[in-house]
Amino acid sequence: MAGANQTTTDLGVISRAYEREKRRRKEAESVLEAKSRELFLSGEEIRKRNKDLLEANHQLEQQAGVIKGLTSQYGDVTNELQLAATVQHDLLPPPLLIPSIHAAGKFRPAHYLAGDGYDYHLINDHTFAFYVVDVAGHGIASALVSFAIQKHLNSKKSLYGNYERRKEKPLDEAVLNTVTELNTAFCFHEIFLQFFTMVYGLVDLRTGVLSFCQAGHPAPIIYDTATGTLSEHGTGGFPAGMFVDSEFTVHQVQLKDNDRLVIYSDGVTDCEDADGAEYGIDRFKQGIIESSSLGVIDATHHLEEGLLDWTGSDDFGDDVSLLVIDFKGTLEKGAK
Repeated sequence: MAGANQTTTDLGVISRAYEREKRRRKEAESVLEAKSRELFLSGEEIRKRNKDLLEANHQLEQQAGVIKGLTSQYGDVTNELQLAATVQHDLLPPPLLIPSIHAAGKFRPAHYLAGDGYDYHLINDHTFAFYVVDVAGHGIASALVSFAIQKHLNSKKSLYGNYERRKEKPLDEAVLNTVTELNTAFCFHEIFLQFFTMVYGLVDLRTGVLSFCQAGHPAPIIYDTATGTLSEHGTGGFPAGMFVDSEFTVHQVQLKDNDRLVIYSDGVTDCEDADGAEYGIDRFKQGIIESSSLGVIDATHHLEEGLLDWTGSDDFGDDVSLLVIDFKGTLEKGAK
């Protein structure tokens, strides 16, 4: 009887142990199943992310190709702009040093190309022509207008540059007709829709009479060497290329021996320092006085250095041009 009871007890222990093991195995299988499911989902997420990474890499490769193409195009455009800037600079006249008149200029574009420009030349053996122009804005569009103006004024075949048809007229009338016709032409031009300011003038080297038109441009400055004083001349007026019926005024000044004429664009006085303060007309005038004993070439360098010192950089923010002209005396006096 005792043996039977022991057997029953042992079977009970074994049964309970079996049940515990069965539960542990079931729990382990549940955990394993959960882990398997988690691993499967993780694998799916990894595969999805890998797919996304592959797609992202593909897009990056495409973008890299686009960037490479744009970089190449940007390089080509930059090279072309640099070439155009070189051409624009080469079109500027070299210093002119003849017995009756000396002339030199400075030109600094805000970017590669500028809407500013200047030129001077002898129309005949006794008439000196000059201009400074500032086309609204700066960059390619403004530079094209500046190129066109230069072509009109310098071409002996154009109505504007051909002084032969005006030589029987007084200088003031020749100046007025030139600026008026230029204004009309650019008001109606289908491509060039930008207006511009300018000073265009003629000097009779036989008499020293200066006739000029100021179309919305800063007033020319004359330094009287004999008295050491500065004076501004002109009354402003409308820019050219804005209104077809604009009326312009011609001013006449009697230049004396060694008088200095300075014409500049507003990019000069508008130059700002690091704090945003403008260079201004007073500092520019002081620079003209300080450089009064220098020749025209060195004077333009001095005036440029004043701007560079003020801004503290080569970036003036706007196109800059200036022209320095010394009247050395009438042809008879200058020839001595």
